Amino acid sequence: IDRRYPWELPRRKSMTIVAGFRVDDGILMCSDTQYTGGAKVHKQKIFTLEISGDAYVFAIAGHEGNAKMAISDCQEAIRHIRKDKRTDKTIQNAIRKSVKPIWDKYVWSRAQTLWDGLAFELLVACWIPNSGGHILMSVGSNGDVNRRDDAECKGTGAYIGQYVIGSYFKSWLSMEAVKVLAANVLWAAKSYDPNCGGPSTFVVLIKSGQCSPIPYDYYGAEVFLLQYEAMAKSLLFYTGNPTIEDKYFEHELTKSVATVRIIREAWNKAAKTHAQLFGVLPQQPNNVFNRP
Repeated sequence: IDRRYPWELPRRKSMTIVAGFRVDDGILMCSDTQYTGGAKVHKQKIFTLEISGDAYVFAIAGHEGNAKMAISDCQEAIRHIRKDKRTDKTIQNAIRKSVKPIWDKYVWSRAQTLWDGLAFELLVACWIPNSGGHILMSVGSNGDVNRRDDAECKGTGAYIGQYVIGSYFKSWLSMEAVKVLAANVLWAAKSYDPNCGGPSTFVVLIKSGQCSPIPYDYYGAEVFLLQYEAMAKSLLFYTGNPTIEDKYFEHELTKSVATVRIIREAWNKAAKTHAQLFGVLPQQPNNVFNRP
């Protein structure tokens, strides 16, 4: 008899949120750090790899063990492709052939009631010189792999992230602008989806092929985003209410402009301080899949 104990089974979805933004200057990958299974824990979800001189960034949403097995198999598959034969198509095929067996063996073969807890998805940022440089790939359930030239979210908070991204994302945005949009995506997901939480992580793959964590003050960003949203909501009620006299609207508008200036000044000051600390404090490596 295949006896299973309750504490061995995922009781609810372990997915949270990861997001990738491909712009002209490179690719920004970001995530929360909360894993929600039998308990809530905060762990790394973004991993950088270097394979024969090419850079890859994997972001995982869902079952940690299954996702990491898939990443390890992807790494081996890519390593076996000659460097001069690596293109977006060959890398895409290698990822697909690596991920599909993990889904078949460790997800679809289990009872259907367990699928949600065992499911996983990936976002992959690649630097492939033979295909024009930086490429973002989305890996869904059952191993489907698709190239994305815009922005993509994965996990239970993805629906919130896509809503926030909306029409704001453009490929010509600067990386600094994308940081703000990414912080807003994660903050919104963590505010409205109980499966999302913990500190946020940001990693950038620039178009020259270098990748690294970036010094972004996500704590400060989330505080300022909360203040901005409260101000915007207040102004909205004054804007859309025809019974409010113009003089009161103008007063609220002036107050809102002053508030935005204060937020901007405080946000910029906090960001500079955080960047200085980031430069002197030791950083936790996120390339645990790399081999010597």
